[in-house]
Amino acid sequence: MARALALALVFAVLGPAWAAPPAEEAAKLRASLAEHPEDARRWFRLGVVEAKRGRFAEAIEAFRKAARGMPNRPEPLVNLAVIYNELGDAHAAAEALEAALALRPEDPFIHENLGEVYLKLAIEAFAQANKLRPNPRVHALLQALVQARRLHPAPKAAERLQKPRPKPHVAALPGHDAYARPSSPTNAAQPDWRREVRAALERWRTAWSARDLAGYFAMYAPGFHPKRFASHKAWRRYKTRVILGKRFIQVRISQLELVRLADGRVRARFVQDYRADDYHDRVRKELIWERKDGRWRIVAERVR
Repeated sequence: MARALALALVFAVLGPAWAAPPAEEAAKLRASLAEHPEDARRWFRLGVVEAKRGRFAEAIEAFRKAARGMPNRPEPLVNLAVIYNELGDAHAAAEALEAALALRPEDPFIHENLGEVYLKLAIEAFAQANKLRPNPRVHALLQALVQARRLHPAPKAAERLQKPRPKPHVAALPGHDAYARPSSPTNAAQPDWRREVRAALERWRTAWSARDLAGYFAMYAPGFHPKRFASHKAWRRYKTRVILGKRFIQVRISQLELVRLADGRVRARFVQDYRADDYHDRVRKELIWERKDGRWRIVAERVR
């Protein structure tokens, strides 16, 4: 199933026919990005090209940079899920799709693919449980899930592309029709702060879990540093050493509570479940978010 899901998504991002061979286009995009490193659309296109070439590490880097430059768009996150799934990391694929869903909760395409990933994880978990301790109930659940997947496999890429769609879906190249979804004047004047903060929180969590330092630090306001650090640079040095010193990090959030404060900032309180290598803790955390220049960033962080 992993291969079916990956193909269905990767082909969806390719869009129209290529104007140049992938290697040539990748070289042109990198040359252009050397002059315009903040161009999120070019990073997105480079991610698509590198994914087509099978250069997944390069595609991951490109889509992460595209996601940072387009914080309110789910497409780069969906394409990251494609690659994580292709590499066999269903947990990372699920986290990327969950972050995309926070940005566009009404999109059935994202829901469907997240369901495919959850199904894969469920089968793997039940299979391991039954292997460690055979159990008739677990075995029956495992067989039912495997049978359901066999009877209703994920559509092939070509089948997805041939189906007429009244509206374009995610993972299209920015600038094309699938990206041109203008908000109504009412929505533009009154942004959904709850949805935006939830999406920002997801980007913070997934960047931390992926050990993506650039993405993680981008979620904090310039100059941020807890009281126990002398400066922002000192805090960044400490966090860099800690994060890169781990081979594995997983951060999960539950019991989220959002409150709009009188000064316009937002207080997010939640239970944070942190796992890294052989360490695990579970704490109550509070983040204060402030919106500036169209982006929500963390201005205060404390464990309660």
